[in-house]
Amino acid sequence: MSDSGRKNGEGAKRRQGETEKESPSRRLGPSLRPPVTVSPNDLRMLIRSLRTGAYKEYTIPVLEEVFGTSGQLATMRVSGMTDLQIIAEALREEGFTHHDVRQEIHRISQRLTEEARRVTGNGEPFFEVLPGVFYTLKVLDEHPRYQSALLTGNIEPMAYLKMELVGLDQFFQLPGAFGHESHERRDLPERAAERINQQLQLELTPEQF
Repeated sequence: MSDSGRKNGEGAKRRQGETEKESPSRRLGPSLRPPVTVSPNDLRMLIRSLRTGAYKEYTIPVLEEVFGTSGQLATMRVSGMTDLQIIAEALREEGFTHHDVRQEIHRISQRLTEEARRVTGNGEPFFEVLPGVFYTLKVLDEHPRYQSALLTGNIEPMAYLKMELVGLDQFFQLPGAFGHESHERRDLPERAAERINQQLQLELTPEQF
């Protein structure tokens, strides 16, 4: 997951008689829709795994293939970390540096997605959508004001694979930011904002996301 709809639902209802202020998005015109950025790890989370240790199940074999070891991954607590950070931390005591991991990130990304697709391809449910998520994303998708993007600690193809597996992939039209791009999750919102502004050819302010 995306890994969040930080303002999903805000302003959806106004008290009767309350004056509606003109929003920046309204001044932009109906054809330009300021985005709602949705991350699998935030919008109260979009999905959750139905299997304990699922991430390690498909990541450990890939690290062993690429680096000859999965390091400390089997015993790590990985919640809240980007994939890049997880891999670097897992392999640090084996002598691998952040630079070493970055050099292999495209191969890791490809193999991780292939392995995850294999592990999840036996027909058994692997992830589930949390209550209210599908409805929220559908409402946003149908609203002329909003578009959505993924902001997540997952490597990009893995993030979209997860969305595909649970039927949410059609809701994310804007470029986001992903876990192969930084060791720090806090770096990702700015990256996503820059890409969204570039695609929309706008200069949206932080409060418009």
